[in-house]
Amino acid sequence: SPSFSVRLVREAKKRGLPVVFSHHDPKVSCERGTLLRWGRSACDGTLRAGLCTRCKLHGLGVPRLAAEVVGRVPVFLGSAAGRLPVSGKGWTALRMREWVAIHQRAFREFMDQVDRVVVHSDWAKELLIRNGVPSPQIALCRVGLVQEVAPAIPEKAAPRSSPIRIAFLARLDPAKGAHLLIQAIRAEPDLPVTLDLYVISSERSAFRLKALKMLTSGEPRIQIHPPLPFGQVVERLRSYDLLAVPSQMLETGPRVILEAFAAGIPVMGSNLGGIAEMVRHEVDGLLVEFSSVKAWQEALGRLCRDRPLLARLKEGVRFPRTGMEVAAEMETLYAGLVRKERFELSRVAPSASEADAYTSSATSAGISRGTVQRVCASSSSKEHWADNISP
Repeated sequence: SPSFSVRLVREAKKRGLPVVFSHHDPKVSCERGTLLRWGRSACDGTLRAGLCTRCKLHGLGVPRLAAEVVGRVPVFLGSAAGRLPVSGKGWTALRMREWVAIHQRAFREFMDQVDRVVVHSDWAKELLIRNGVPSPQIALCRVGLVQEVAPAIPEKAAPRSSPIRIAFLARLDPAKGAHLLIQAIRAEPDLPVTLDLYVISSERSAFRLKALKMLTSGEPRIQIHPPLPFGQVVERLRSYDLLAVPSQMLETGPRVILEAFAAGIPVMGSNLGGIAEMVRHEVDGLLVEFSSVKAWQEALGRLCRDRPLLARLKEGVRFPRTGMEVAAEMETLYAGLVRKERFELSRVAPSASEADAYTSSATSAGISRGTVQRVCASSSSKEHWADNISP
């Protein structure tokens, strides 16, 4: 989830509990949600209220020139507008900079409070460092394959005359780039490929499913399917030649790439974020200019013309790291934080109320008050008190 709660972490810290936050999504800090500045190029993620406001407004459909103007409205003016008895999109836009500034202050406070931030990609770590999070506070733990499956048995490459079988698995969201992949294939009517789209939709995204069906209408090479059951994903991917991941946002590390590698097939993915960190270009896949239909069209055409390349990419696939490896790393992280908390606790003298509670507990159990007083006088921490006078 991209959500975080400053109130929750405050309460946890009051109780002396270590807090670990997993950074899974650019929406944690990016107002636009994709980390693409103006929707065109990768952003470095540095929080700047003015620029982030303008980019967010543009992402919401405000023309860029208007976004540039409205996004420069001072916070105090936006706040004043909010006190007027009016409403509507225009007034919301005027207040946007105020809301962005509030969100960014909350993000900084949250990051100051947590003990560790777990990231799954290099770009996420670099983003946090740019925004003032100390490097020792960040733990890099790349995602792992959750399913327990055996490595794929190498198969013979499909005959040159056969179409290249491509799979796409994702939720129905423009940021996942299904539309771009479809456009690239439709632009080449004679391209010998098939594309199966396994999409996760809901009632809220029904209009997107309808649009996707219209986009694929009359194209027999492209078929839309319901999402695959979790336990069948790897096995089904083994029947394909290639997985396509045309994301239009910076991903932290799509697990579907690990599932493709577990199935023994290469990946064609956007040259962005975690995808570019997981796919080794021209070794176990191809990285493609993320927003260019022409670039995807050319990359698909290249594989169709050069079947030996597809075979080499398949040979370059390595079995991915597993969820058990991830669990071991996280267990080490949690254990270290617990040991640190206990050590800090051992250095803090108990309050008067805590001392009274220890004394009452001990005397109720039959330990003499004199013994309790001698232990209290020689012990300087909560841990020592608890260890020495608990019955």
